[in-house]
Amino acid sequence: MVQGSEEPFSRWWARHEAYAALVLAAFVLGSLLGALALQVLSQAERIQLTLLLNRFLHDLALSPGIGAGLYAGALVANLKVLGLIYLLGVSVAGFPLVLLALFFRGFVLGFAVGVFVSLLHGAGFWLALIAVALPNVILVPAWLTAGAGGLGFSWRLITARRQGRRNPLAEGFAEYTLVSMAGGLAVVLGSLLEVIVAPILLHWLAPFGI
Repeated sequence: MVQGSEEPFSRWWARHEAYAALVLAAFVLGSLLGALALQVLSQAERIQLTLLLNRFLHDLALSPGIGAGLYAGALVANLKVLGLIYLLGVSVAGFPLVLLALFFRGFVLGFAVGVFVSLLHGAGFWLALIAVALPNVILVPAWLTAGAGGLGFSWRLITARRQGRRNPLAEGFAEYTLVSMAGGLAVVLGSLLEVIVAPILLHWLAPFGI
């Protein structure tokens, strides 16, 4: 019974491994360029960012529940990323645009990590690990899986037009929708880690200089 329940996902993954490699490459490239983009900031901008981060950490040390009121906003923002990937994936033009969306998301995360580590050094490493890496352990796989599904379905649309034959588009659309819905559940959990769990962990570690 367990093997049978895993079989549909195994078949889906086997058909989308190449697409998963593409979206992962786009995301990693964006992350690397985002981390390097810190070098273009002026000294004044670096100082301003450092002051903002220190103020945030100070407020966090006083109130660990600071992120609770931000959960709805964070959830909507993260679901928008997933929704954008989904909508791009159901269009012919979505093949390059899905890669571009994931590249940009990787750029943002890479820039955030670069800022934390470069400006706050050791404390910034732990801040990046907890505030960025922890929630994105769940968020990023959800986006990448949806991205792989989007590339796969977009390619089906392209081949259906070029070859003039009918592809099982309805079945592919249903699979893609189910994968994206599962990604939505993961985003709910990832957003919870991002704005509620991570601030509490950082509050606990504040006495140790983090």
